[in-house]
Amino acid sequence: MENSSGLDKSSSNNGTGNSNNTRVPLSDVVSDCIKRWFKDTLKEAKAGDINMQVLVSQMYYSGYGVPKDEQKVCSFFLKKSFYGLVLLLFMI
Repeated sequence: MENSSGLDKSSSNNGTGNSNNTRVPLSDVVSDCIKRWFKDTLKEAKAGDINMQVLVSQMYYSGYGVPKDEQKVCSFFLKKSFYGLVLLLFMI
């Protein structure tokens, strides 16, 4: 039986993706998603997307998805963008 999202509710894993029915704490799932978001954002930032460069720096600054590292904030801005440097001055 499929629901509107296309997931089969009648499967033996009850929609969890695990056939052994072990549950993963929601905090672990969210943490993994945030880490993957940081990696994706970093990839786009390195490709030159100014918005992603600012977001990566904010993530480093706040420790969101990556260990907090104000030194990386500064070095990332200095290497990547004049606009980021201007934003950095406002963050200090």
